[in-house]
Amino acid sequence: MKYINGMVLLGLLFVVACGGQQQATSPAEIVVAEVGDKKITAAEFAHFVTRIPAGMHEGPTPLAINRTLLKSLIDKELLLQEAKASNLENTTWFIDELINYERSSILRLYERREIISKLNITPEMVEAHYHATRRDRSFRLGGIMVETQDEADAIYKQLQDGGEFHQLAREHSIHKESAERGGDTGLYQLRDHLAPEVTAAVADLEIGEISVPVKMLVQHEHKYTVFTILDEIPAPLEASEARIREELLIAQRNERLQAMLDSLKGVHLPQPQKQNLTLLAERVKAFKGEEFTLNEADGVLPICTFGDDGLITLWEFIATIRQMRISPLILADTDRAADMLNRRVIPEYLFMTEIINAGLDQQPEFRASIDAKHIELMVTGLRKQQVDQYLTVSKEEARKFYDDYPKKFTKPTTTIAIEILVSSDSLAQRLLAEL
Repeated sequence: MKYINGMVLLGLLFVVACGGQQQATSPAEIVVAEVGDKKITAAEFAHFVTRIPAGMHEGPTPLAINRTLLKSLIDKELLLQEAKASNLENTTWFIDELINYERSSILRLYERREIISKLNITPEMVEAHYHATRRDRSFRLGGIMVETQDEADAIYKQLQDGGEFHQLAREHSIHKESAERGGDTGLYQLRDHLAPEVTAAVADLEIGEISVPVKMLVQHEHKYTVFTILDEIPAPLEASEARIREELLIAQRNERLQAMLDSLKGVHLPQPQKQNLTLLAERVKAFKGEEFTLNEADGVLPICTFGDDGLITLWEFIATIRQMRISPLILADTDRAADMLNRRVIPEYLFMTEIINAGLDQQPEFRASIDAKHIELMVTGLRKQQVDQYLTVSKEEARKFYDDYPKKFTKPTTTIAIEILVSSDSLAQRLLAEL
């Protein structure tokens, strides 16, 4: 292994400062270090430097910083060469990780290009959703909280039979603060500020209507609450516009995704092969080893065929499931296997076919990201193989580290802001004085 001298490093400062741009004399092609047969050029070094955050540039002078960074690049190259020598690239772990990354990345790219970029949320749609989801009001809830479902059901029945809410709250609610006010929470709240289970029960209620009992987790214990709407005041669109737009975008994205999938199914005509799902389940149930495999005669059988002569083999199906980090052992259940096939594997196959036909997977920027991931996995895999598996930490060591560095485990200070909406300025001033 050879290092460059200080004068060349000083020259590199100019190359790096210029972003690695090549001059007529091509200083970027100067060899700055050699690691085995690998020659590291100034251009490669400059590119490496651009990927290192400025906060990680260590050294008292520009020359010292460059020396440290070059040493890091040399260390990285040494690790890569060792990883290649260890045949890491041919391990199941490496292949699965790289394929999973490539597939998920290109699917996200395709979604951004063909779906996300074409979504359009108009002010009229926002306004309509604002009213349809009852975000145009802020309501004051009343609640009667009890310990059990049976108690809640009994309270609900009494209210349905004409029982007086405030009286029942004073007599039965275990939430003392609101019970003293006849169940009145005393706050005007937007629906988006409530727990999801509460929102589902009360969002569409009118003033005076009663909710069914709601199961809630309160201080790590389940309680049951019957709610009513005591009052409501108008709520501005601005208070929930961001959430409204998010919901509309998700709905529109899902609609477009489903429309595209239906269209692709109409073109490629997928036909799941149920008999081979059953065969696969039998093989999984009979398997006794650690990592499930199929023999060649079974592995090449189709689990799904397509009208254009395409197919997904049992081998490919099992590999895809494994790359999704799902145990192939679930395939012993034919219903779950069929669900995975129809909901995940077939849609991915259809979209990947479109992606490949469009050449998206060959775009230079995308290929560069895959090359970078390949290198990252080589280094990560070598660390797992040569270092991590030999490391152990005892409970005593963990405790000592925790005690020695308490600030590393201190949660940042959290400020909680509570909004109280009231119907008039005079009431607001009175509340302010009380607070």
